[in-house]
Amino acid sequence: MDFNQLMARLGRTGQVFVGGALLIFILSFLPWYSASFNFGGGDSVSGHLAAWHAAFGAWFPVLLLIALGAVTVLWALDIIKWSPLFLWLVGTATAIVAAVIIVLRWVTFPSVPSGFGGSAGAGWALYVSLVVTIAMAVFGYLGFVGAGGDVKNIPAALQQRQAQGQAGPPPPGQY
Repeated sequence: MDFNQLMARLGRTGQVFVGGALLIFILSFLPWYSASFNFGGGDSVSGHLAAWHAAFGAWFPVLLLIALGAVTVLWALDIIKWSPLFLWLVGTATAIVAAVIIVLRWVTFPSVPSGFGGSAGAGWALYVSLVVTIAMAVFGYLGFVGAGGDVKNIPAALQQRQAQGQAGPPPPGQY
């Protein structure tokens, strides 16, 4: 399978999942938390933390989204035998969980105590990562609905597709 065939198999939703995962991986090395302190007399210090150093709430969603991108590529290569309906549902759920964790990390970052004359908070890469994660969730949802999914009755939609042999993970021992 060449690159153009892979892109065609991925479709727009799959491309967003894979591209978003790559972008989140790159952003994970950039400032997720920034702080600066002024000590008076012109002395100041500033620094930042990447996602890998900003605690579980930063690096875990990155890993979730990288795994989603990897699973999407494996699906497009027919190594994982899931229906698009199932993949887009799993992808949407994964992106929503990752977005919630990123927001929780954002609101729990420590602040600078008053009197220190500094500032601390979320870095720009966290904001961009959150936007990318939300975009992945939206495209996952649109892919799910486009594949015939129904939000009002997700279990029935999956059972219907599975009865047609099109959804769900393969039975144990059949890869």
